[in-house]
Amino acid sequence: MPKRTLLVVAVVVVLAVLGTVLAVALSGDDDKGKGSSGSKGDKATSSGSAPAVAGGEKGEKNTGQPTGSASTDEAARKPAHTAGPDGLPEGYEPVKNGEYHFSIAMPKSWKQTATAGDHSGAIYSAAGGFPRLQVDFGSQPQSDAAKAWHAAESGAENGGMNGYQGLGIDTVDKWAGHDYPTVADWNFERDQSGKRVQVVNRGFKVDDSHGYAIMITCEKGKWKDAECRELREAAFASFKPEG
Repeated sequence: MPKRTLLVVAVVVVLAVLGTVLAVALSGDDDKGKGSSGSKGDKATSSGSAPAVAGGEKGEKNTGQPTGSASTDEAARKPAHTAGPDGLPEGYEPVKNGEYHFSIAMPKSWKQTATAGDHSGAIYSAAGGFPRLQVDFGSQPQSDAAKAWHAAESGAENGGMNGYQGLGIDTVDKWAGHDYPTVADWNFERDQSGKRVQVVNRGFKVDDSHGYAIMITCEKGKWKDAECRELREAAFASFKPEG
């Protein structure tokens, strides 16, 4: 992609939900700063238990649930794993990242495998592939998450994202345990690292100096599998802003 096109795309995203981050969401690949311990200065460490909060479903604006949850797939109505005493799925633990001001639950075997964009956030996975979890942070969040995602989508549709196919942008009016002024899910497919993947990117403003996006990516054919569904539900249920 020409450098000028990439610059235009980046500028569009800079104006999006987090105000200063998420250029990675429109790039062909988001694997900068790979390494077993993440980027220099990474402060990701295990933290205390995260609260158990309900997950959810794309298209149901009053649930705050991610795409492909129990209400859309009969097989998904059974839990993937038994929850532990802290309310997290078996094999999950909360991880705290001081650099980007959040804590979130993920599988215990995962680690930070890359840094998002221009040090806008952290990417976690088992070994750098899929599924993966990305959390971005910005200190100047916008006031309308859905409007910001629509603006960012225009860049994706105009060549900013390889193989982009939009699946909808939905305002999340109710997200159990998270009373934030604006929340929206951007659902889409794209080509990434030689795979066809499906993504849900939840952007939200916590307050005037804390904006985040939680982006979960799985291979398209495995989106409804228990592993990916459980990752979405646990991530949205356990997220906590820090600092």
